Amino acid sequence: MPATLEERLRAAGRQMDRQIEQHATMPQRAWAPQSRPPGKPWGVALVASAAVLLIVGLAWVTSRGDGAPATAPAPDTVLADVTAVSPTVVPIPTDLPIETDVPVADSASGEPAAPSTTVIPMVETTVPVEFRAPIAIGESVMLGAVPQLRAGGFTVYAEASRQADDMAVRVAQLRDANQIGRTVVLQVGTNGPVSAQQYDAIMAFLPAAEVPKVVFLTVHAPKPYIAANNVEIWSLPARYSNVTVLDWDGLSGQIENELSGSDGGVHLRTDKAKQFYANYIFSAIGHNELVQPLE
Repeated sequence: MPATLEERLRAAGRQMDRQIEQHATMPQRAWAPQSRPPGKPWGVALVASAAVLLIVGLAWVTSRGDGAPATAPAPDTVLADVTAVSPTVVPIPTDLPIETDVPVADSASGEPAAPSTTVIPMVETTVPVEFRAPIAIGESVMLGAVPQLRAGGFTVYAEASRQADDMAVRVAQLRDANQIGRTVVLQVGTNGPVSAQQYDAIMAFLPAAEVPKVVFLTVHAPKPYIAANNVEIWSLPARYSNVTVLDWDGLSGQIENELSGSDGGVHLRTDKAKQFYANYIFSAIGHNELVQPLE
């Protein structure tokens, strides 16, 4: 096993002591000047070298304090600086409204109460567009069928008293956040008159090249503007190749007894009405396997 530096220094010291003793016991001769062969002052050099080596070694050992030999790192030891990387924090806007999912029923009348609007951040998605869930955006009528639509895989944004301009803003926000996929279902026009320009503003964010299937539901309510709004909705397929119209105004008569009574049959009152509404949408987008039996 290789000797340590300290052991080598001690061995050199012992060698120097033996040479000094040998020199002291040699017989003394009279001094006479004589020439020495050049280049062989090895005795003096050896003694001087050993002394210097011993002094330096002792100084090194003393400077370590503990007298222990240094231990070199193993040849295969790799020393590397490890820097902790903090995750990048992307600021997310916190002022975008998102609708309450499920309305709370009024215990007295059984009618759906107007939900409150909460404020939560909208996170930009990285899901490829072809794998994004279909989206349904609407008013309080659609709000009643949120659980049924979600059971069919929809992401639902529905809000009571929504107006056409609010709808355009919501569609724009969803598009900016890359939330919109290949299928979008919309219902707007129950809460007030909607012009052709307002429907066009909504469609400006749903081009056929990006969203091949856009479904509009007609609206149903005992209001004077409903007929005109439905005319505008029916005219959309002539201007937009990706638009299909579902006639909720005509179809709702099939479940008239399941709709709310105090407002003229505007809202979905029973579970049967809610599933009927959701089934209609599932069939319209070509997913009959999502259709559920009516209770």
